[in-house]
Amino acid sequence: MTTSSPPAASPESKPRKPPSVSPTGNRPPTPTQCSPSSPAGARPLQGRHQAALGQRPAHPQLQRRQHPAGPRGPLPQLRLLRRADQQFVRVAPYSFRTFNIDEKLGFWMPFLGSPDKFLRIVRRNSYLVTSDLHKVVKTNMRLLQEYGLSVQEIGKMCVSNPRLLTGNPDSTRAILVRADEMGVPRNTLLFRQAVTAVAGLGPETMASKLKMMANSLGCSDAEVAIMVQRNPLVLVRSRERIQRICEFLTKVVGVDTKYIQGLPTILMYSLERRLVPRHYVMKVLQEKGLIRKDQSFYTMVSLSDSVFCSRYVHPHKDGLPSLADAYASACNGKIAHLRHAMK
Repeated sequence: MTTSSPPAASPESKPRKPPSVSPTGNRPPTPTQCSPSSPAGARPLQGRHQAALGQRPAHPQLQRRQHPAGPRGPLPQLRLLRRADQQFVRVAPYSFRTFNIDEKLGFWMPFLGSPDKFLRIVRRNSYLVTSDLHKVVKTNMRLLQEYGLSVQEIGKMCVSNPRLLTGNPDSTRAILVRADEMGVPRNTLLFRQAVTAVAGLGPETMASKLKMMANSLGCSDAEVAIMVQRNPLVLVRSRERIQRICEFLTKVVGVDTKYIQGLPTILMYSLERRLVPRHYVMKVLQEKGLIRKDQSFYTMVSLSDSVFCSRYVHPHKDGLPSLADAYASACNGKIAHLRHAMK
């Protein structure tokens, strides 16, 4: 019985090489993969679409090399937006799932001017991205513009008080009405300050603070209203701070309440780090006969630190060698050093 031998292998056929397997037993991933159900020639999946199917996205370096744009194309802007997206997801991960990020960034980025400013506001108020753009944000913007505020001014105010744009439009309208009732002219810095001050105070809180200022200064409500018109931001100062400053000015510096009413900005300075140290320097120089007895205290207080030192501290380093160090210590809360320099 004859047995048939297997057919001879063709000289052109070669044994197939087994596929390479990684140490873990898995095939090495390719930079880009198509969906298993995708037809031949379909566009490969990338990024978050690969992640949705459990696939590894392409390496960032490979993605950048495959990008058609050259070094002068839109690639830097895309990188900036991608970086902002990633930071935003870390700042507000839950809010990210509830809205279209492209629509939000497309509005807020040009309006605020930079991703850093956008993220800084979102950290304090996530409503910046969850509020409805058309029904809330743009409605509030139109209200602010009706009261003379430009788009640039609204953007600056939004950094410190984003609720002007993200809050209920009825609340924003009420804030603008109360600011307008203060009698501050529109289209001015004072009106923007009035809006900022009123936005942080309820009607009852604002009324009680005005009453407190009238009692502390011994003046009428009309006189307090005039003082607030000159600097609306005094309303954001706490009751305790206003009372302490008024007591220091009247009992230590020796000015009367009319002086404070005429110069309300003096209530905005720090008592410990501005008013007290400069008052002691003024007393030292007056006692040594180095400045006039009627030297304006407000003039010395309102100067920047560098200008104040160049006029009232550094020129006297020979006659009062310890004054500069004592003043620096006083600005850090160490008044005893300044008292020693006065002797």
